[in-house]
Amino acid sequence: DGVIVTTPIPDGRVKLGAQVVQMLVQHGFLGEDKWQNIILVGTKADRSTPEEIELFKTDAENEKGQPMGIAGQFFSMAPGGKGTFVTTSKGDYSELRQAIAGLPDLKVQYGSPDAAKMAEVFSEKLGVEKELFQKELEASRRNFRGSSMLSLRKRSASRRRWPRRGMI
Repeated sequence: DGVIVTTPIPDGRVKLGAQVVQMLVQHGFLGEDKWQNIILVGTKADRSTPEEIELFKTDAENEKGQPMGIAGQFFSMAPGGKGTFVTTSKGDYSELRQAIAGLPDLKVQYGSPDAAKMAEVFSEKLGVEKELFQKELEASRRNFRGSSMLSLRKRSASRRRWPRRGMI
Protein backbone atom coordinates (compact mmCIF):
# COMPACT_ATOMS: atom_id res chain seq x y z
CA ASP A 1 0.00 0.00 0.00
CA GLY A 2 1.05 3.56 -0.57
CA VAL A 3 -0.17 7.11 -0.83
CA ILE A 4 1.07 9.35 -3.61
CA VAL A 5 0.89 13.08 -2.92
CA THR A 6 1.55 15.48 -5.78
CA THR A 7 2.61 19.11 -5.78
CA PRO A 8 3.79 21.21 -8.73
CA ILE A 9 7.48 22.09 -8.34
CA PRO A 10 7.09 25.56 -9.91
CA ASP A 11 4.64 26.57 -7.16
CA GLY A 12 7.50 26.51 -4.67
CA ARG A 13 5.42 25.58 -1.64
CA VAL A 14 3.49 22.79 0.05
CA LYS A 15 -0.01 23.45 -1.24
CA LEU A 16 -3.16 23.10 0.86
CA GLY A 17 -4.08 19.64 -0.46
CA ALA A 18 -0.67 18.27 0.50
CA GLN A 19 -0.96 19.95 3.90
CA VAL A 20 -4.29 18.20 4.48
CA VAL A 21 -2.74 14.85 3.55
CA GLN A 22 0.15 15.63 5.89
CA MET A 23 -2.28 16.19 8.78
CA LEU A 24 -4.29 13.05 7.95
CA VAL A 25 -1.14 10.93 7.91
CA GLN A 26 0.09 12.41 11.17
CA HIS A 27 -3.20 12.17 13.04
CA GLY A 28 -5.15 9.41 11.29
CA PHE A 29 -2.68 6.83 9.98
CA LEU A 30 -1.65 4.18 12.48
CA GLY A 31 1.74 2.68 13.24
CA GLU A 32 5.26 3.93 13.74
CA ASP A 33 6.17 3.35 10.08
CA LYS A 34 3.19 5.22 8.60
CA TRP A 35 5.37 7.76 6.74
CA GLN A 36 7.24 4.99 4.90
CA ASN A 37 4.20 4.43 2.69
CA ILE A 38 4.00 8.06 1.52
CA ILE A 39 5.58 9.31 -1.70
CA LEU A 40 5.73 13.05 -2.37
CA VAL A 41 5.85 13.73 -6.09
CA GLY A 42 7.09 17.03 -7.43
CA THR A 43 5.38 17.38 -10.78
CA LYS A 44 6.25 19.52 -13.80
CA ALA A 45 10.01 19.17 -13.39
CA ASP A 46 10.33 19.80 -17.13
CA ARG A 47 8.69 23.22 -16.64
CA SER A 48 10.77 24.10 -13.58
CA THR A 49 13.99 26.04 -13.25
CA PRO A 50 17.02 24.37 -11.67
CA GLU A 51 16.48 26.65 -8.64
CA GLU A 52 12.86 25.49 -8.24
CA ILE A 53 13.94 21.84 -8.41
CA GLU A 54 16.64 22.53 -5.81
CA LEU A 55 14.05 24.19 -3.54
CA PHE A 56 11.88 21.09 -3.86
CA LYS A 57 14.73 18.72 -2.96
CA THR A 58 16.94 20.65 -0.53
CA ASP A 59 17.35 19.50 3.06
CA ALA A 60 18.69 22.92 4.10
CA GLU A 61 17.19 24.56 7.17
CA ASN A 62 16.55 28.19 7.99
CA GLU A 63 17.98 30.02 11.04
CA LYS A 64 15.15 28.56 13.21
CA GLY A 65 16.06 25.01 12.18
CA GLN A 66 12.96 24.57 10.01
CA PRO A 67 13.23 22.87 6.62
CA MET A 68 13.41 25.22 3.65
CA GLY A 69 12.79 22.61 0.96
CA ILE A 70 9.31 21.53 -0.10
CA ALA A 71 9.96 17.83 0.58
CA GLY A 72 11.55 18.70 3.91
CA GLN A 73 8.54 20.77 4.92
CA PHE A 74 6.12 18.02 3.88
CA PHE A 75 8.02 15.32 5.80
CA SER A 76 8.76 17.52 8.82
CA MET A 77 6.44 15.41 11.01
CA ALA A 78 7.97 12.12 9.86
CA PRO A 79 10.62 10.39 11.99
CA GLY A 80 13.91 12.18 11.33
CA GLY A 81 12.06 14.59 9.04
CA LYS A 82 12.74 12.25 6.12
CA GLY A 83 10.57 10.57 3.54
CA THR A 84 10.43 9.41 -0.06
CA PHE A 85 10.17 12.14 -2.68
CA VAL A 86 10.62 12.09 -6.44
CA THR A 87 10.14 14.35 -9.43
CA THR A 88 8.22 13.71 -12.63
CA SER A 89 8.17 15.35 -16.04
CA LYS A 90 5.80 15.02 -18.94
CA GLY A 91 6.56 11.56 -20.26
CA ASP A 92 9.10 10.68 -17.55
CA TYR A 93 7.75 8.87 -14.51
CA SER A 94 10.77 6.66 -13.95
CA GLU A 95 11.58 7.99 -10.46
CA LEU A 96 7.96 7.50 -9.40
CA ARG A 97 7.89 3.95 -10.76
CA GLN A 98 11.06 3.14 -8.79
CA ALA A 99 9.62 4.68 -5.62
CA ILE A 100 6.39 2.69 -5.96
CA ALA A 101 8.38 -0.52 -6.52
CA GLY A 102 10.40 0.32 -3.40
CA LEU A 103 7.41 0.78 -1.09
CA PRO A 104 7.66 -1.41 1.99
CA ASP A 105 5.36 -4.39 2.36
CA LEU A 106 3.24 -2.56 4.93
CA LYS A 107 -0.49 -1.98 4.88
CA VAL A 108 -1.68 1.59 5.32
CA GLN A 109 -3.88 1.58 8.39
CA TYR A 110 -6.22 4.44 9.09
CA GLY A 111 -8.18 5.17 12.24
CA SER A 112 -10.75 7.90 12.69
CA PRO A 113 -8.87 10.56 14.62
CA ASP A 114 -10.50 12.26 17.56
CA ALA A 115 -12.83 14.96 16.21
CA ALA A 116 -11.63 17.53 18.75
CA LYS A 117 -7.98 16.96 17.81
CA MET A 118 -8.71 17.13 14.09
CA ALA A 119 -10.76 20.30 14.60
CA GLU A 120 -7.85 21.86 16.47
CA VAL A 121 -5.31 20.95 13.79
CA PHE A 122 -7.47 21.82 10.78
CA SER A 123 -8.85 25.04 12.22
CA GLU A 124 -5.31 26.29 12.79
CA LYS A 125 -4.21 25.30 9.28
CA LEU A 126 -7.37 26.38 7.44
CA GLY A 127 -8.28 29.41 9.51
CA VAL A 128 -11.75 28.23 10.47
CA GLU A 129 -13.46 28.27 13.86
CA LYS A 130 -12.54 25.15 15.83
CA GLU A 131 -15.98 24.52 17.34
CA LEU A 132 -17.72 24.90 13.98
CA PHE A 133 -15.24 22.59 12.28
CA GLN A 134 -15.63 19.95 15.00
CA LYS A 135 -19.43 20.12 14.80
CA GLU A 136 -19.36 19.73 11.00
CA LEU A 137 -16.85 16.87 11.17
CA GLU A 138 -18.96 14.97 13.70
CA ALA A 139 -22.11 15.53 11.61
CA SER A 140 -20.32 14.32 8.46
CA ARG A 141 -19.15 11.19 10.25
CA ARG A 142 -22.69 10.45 11.46
CA ASN A 143 -24.09 10.98 7.95
CA PHE A 144 -21.39 8.78 6.43
CA ARG A 145 -22.03 5.97 8.90
CA GLY A 146 -25.76 6.24 8.27
CA SER A 147 -25.40 6.17 4.48
CA SER A 148 -22.90 3.31 4.69
CA MET A 149 -25.30 1.23 6.76
CA LEU A 150 -28.17 2.03 4.36
CA SER A 151 -26.03 0.99 1.40
CA LEU A 152 -25.11 -2.29 3.12
CA ARG A 153 -28.77 -3.00 3.89
CA LYS A 154 -29.77 -2.33 0.28
CA ARG A 155 -27.05 -4.63 -1.07
CA SER A 156 -28.00 -7.32 1.39
CA ALA A 157 -31.69 -7.02 0.49
CA SER A 158 -30.97 -7.16 -3.27
CA ARG A 159 -28.96 -10.35 -2.82
CA ARG A 160 -31.86 -12.01 -1.04
CA ARG A 161 -34.34 -11.19 -3.81
CA TRP A 162 -32.39 -12.86 -6.58
CA PRO A 163 -31.90 -16.61 -6.59
CA ARG A 164 -28.37 -17.87 -6.79
CA ARG A 165 -27.09 -19.61 -9.87
CA GLY A 166 -28.18 -23.19 -10.05
CA MET A 167 -31.20 -22.58 -7.87
CA ILE A 168 -33.65 -22.13 -10.78
